Amino acid sequence: MQVRQYGCALIGDVVKAAKEYMRPYIIQVIKLLVPNLRCDPKERNLEFTICNNCSWTMGEIVMTYPELVPQYVEQCAAQLVKLLDTDSV
Repeated sequence: MQVRQYGCALIGDVVKAAKEYMRPYIIQVIKLLVPNLRCDPKERNLEFTICNNCSWTMGEIVMTYPELVPQYVEQCAAQLVKLLDTDSV
């Protein structure tokens, strides 16, 4: 789990620092991040930091590549609404 947690944060940092190098991979990255925008109450301690880092990284992606994101807004919004509607996170 920690590898995913740090990997998500690293991607966000690389997006900020080297956006043109990341551009060819952003769609693939988004597809990997969206499923991690969840936090199962049973696994809260394990998944919370992953979800947190994925949320931050998605925010960096949206700000850096707004033209590449529209097709994933619905998926991201659905995951984020579930998170916001959960008492355990």
